[in-house]
Amino acid sequence: MSNAPKTRPELASLGDYVPGKSIDEVRARYGLATVIKLASNENPLGPAPRAADAALHALADAHRYPQGNAPVLTRTLARYLGVAEEKLVFSNGSDEMIQMIAEAWLPPGSEVLICEPTFSEYRFAAQLAGATVRALPLKEGRYDARALAEAVTERTAAVFVCNPNNPTGGWLGREELLGLLEALPPRVLLVVDQAYGEFAPAAGATDYDDLLDQTDRPNLLLLRTFSKLFGLAGLRVGYAVGAPELIRALYKVKQPFNVGLVSQAACVGALEDVEHQQRSLRLVREGMAFLRGLFAEWGWTVLPSAANFLAVRPSEGEATDLVDALERQGVILRSMKSFGMPDFFRITVGTKAENAEFARLAGAWRDARRNAK
Repeated sequence: MSNAPKTRPELASLGDYVPGKSIDEVRARYGLATVIKLASNENPLGPAPRAADAALHALADAHRYPQGNAPVLTRTLARYLGVAEEKLVFSNGSDEMIQMIAEAWLPPGSEVLICEPTFSEYRFAAQLAGATVRALPLKEGRYDARALAEAVTERTAAVFVCNPNNPTGGWLGREELLGLLEALPPRVLLVVDQAYGEFAPAAGATDYDDLLDQTDRPNLLLLRTFSKLFGLAGLRVGYAVGAPELIRALYKVKQPFNVGLVSQAACVGALEDVEHQQRSLRLVREGMAFLRGLFAEWGWTVLPSAANFLAVRPSEGEATDLVDALERQGVILRSMKSFGMPDFFRITVGTKAENAEFARLAGAWRDARRNAK
């Protein structure tokens, strides 16, 4: 019998996170000079120029601890969103915020409701806290608001809604979300993860609503990130918007210096760089139109998406075969096998040149499959 230290029993129920492959990994594996990554829903334009400048300037003070309450970033973001400063708290990416929520509101033996497939961090954080996760099926790639409301029990402590949903892109409109919020008992926290929400109008989701005007409610938290629209995924900054009493609770479980000084400065610069935001949204709008048109021409199944990515099922062959074939040629896609959707792959909108290269290689793969029949 092993005498090694025993891990917490909750760890036995946790699986390993399956990340997308990196550019360096694929380049080294296949000896490629150029690799295009369309797998991780990153902003292909990179960080905003003003964000990069602010980060470089802040490096001079990198020997200092950051201010834990990020006052300059808080003021800038509050002004940007039109909310009170007391409604904001920051985290080391949205992943940490989800774990903070679990620490604050999910006691052992409680219950969390989600729909799957979705972002795996909800399940991970809840199970690590000792809560039980009840997963309902998605409805046409979207969270099922009515089913979630009907599934609430006395043990339910929180409901997580990924909106738009990762990995499918489906979304709930304002009235559906407000209906769910009204149906929940006041003791049940509704967490709406809006990591991709800024892309929704550009992606064509005209009925999407950010719900910022609802954040006085005592059981609603909105989660957002600087990783997507603002192109700062490598700096790891997420945040929550909610009623001050909810934010105070999150401050109690937040690590004192969880968001670095350089990251805070870069986020301020990104918020002030309106031109970069507009370019990023234009890229998504034009890229989504191009990819949707391409897949419609090919007869491939595409799920509705309000994000900067599409979930796609090819009609000529296996999605995993396409992902493997294009990876060998330097285009990284995300197989949805790990999400329980092996017939689908996920593609992030890239630059015009990157989308064109995907179309060329995927078109050749498609032609080869059709000719082989």
